[in-house]
Amino acid sequence: MSISTLDSPVLPSPTLDPSPLTPQANRGVTSTPSFEGKNRANVNYHSREHASGPVFGDHQPPVNRGADHHHAPHNHNPLAMANVMHRPSFLEQFKQWISHWFGGCRPPASPPCNSAPPRPHPTIGRPQPQPDYMMQSHEQLTQALLDNFKSFTGSAHAKYMSTRDIKAMANRQPGNDPVMNNNIRLAKELLNRPDLMQALDRNNGTGATDNRFSKQDLRDALDDTNYFRYQSDKEIAAQMLSHFDELARRWSGQISIRDLKELARQPLTGDSPRDHLIQLAQALLSRSNVLNAMDSNNDGHLSRREIQRLSR
Repeated sequence: MSISTLDSPVLPSPTLDPSPLTPQANRGVTSTPSFEGKNRANVNYHSREHASGPVFGDHQPPVNRGADHHHAPHNHNPLAMANVMHRPSFLEQFKQWISHWFGGCRPPASPPCNSAPPRPHPTIGRPQPQPDYMMQSHEQLTQALLDNFKSFTGSAHAKYMSTRDIKAMANRQPGNDPVMNNNIRLAKELLNRPDLMQALDRNNGTGATDNRFSKQDLRDALDDTNYFRYQSDKEIAAQMLSHFDELARRWSGQISIRDLKELARQPLTGDSPRDHLIQLAQALLSRSNVLNAMDSNNDGHLSRREIQRLSR
């Protein structure tokens, strides 16, 4: 029996699939817009779902979109499913878009955009620190008085400053001049130290006081390093009395003025007891009025009784 070639069955082509519902066909057109059924008017750009800009179309998450559409294929790839589950929502994408376009242009509150250092506060008008005269030594107060000699005397040609000038300065009322205010405070502190005032007023040589002193007297006071320079006449007499046995001759029981002059000419030895006596002799000889008062008989010797009389 013969078979006609026209009756041979036609096999389907292996490369063409006319059905649009096959998984291969659906995966090949994932990025093309769909015009089927009720979603004909929707436009969905799947390739822009990870972009920072807005997405036009259905705002429902992609995983729900596939469930609602009965023609959507089932993706069995785990990585693809994880990527779909972690896609940001529309609100998060909108925030990212706003932050991308406007967030970088806002200048920070601090520091400024040009990173300039903060401007220093002006120092004009700030009160200057006042010297603490109460904590200063006698020498520092003497130097301050010498530096402001003109302010205390009121004249650049004045040769002497009197204790009255210091009292007048201390009685002035503070004002707007910071230098004058410091002088007022300096004068008050000087009056609170009578031993320093006597040392400045004391004549270098005779030891007499006349209530006035010159610039040279102040310089001499600064150069004087004697331990007893700030002690009064009574205190010098008391020191002579306490060291009477060390200074007096044993055979006469009196202190020889000649021995005191020889002792005063000796250099300091570094031995404290010996140096103490040397400086005591120098201090007494620099106050000739006190020495003459001790030598009432004018015989060149100092008795214990005469020294006691001056030390009271």
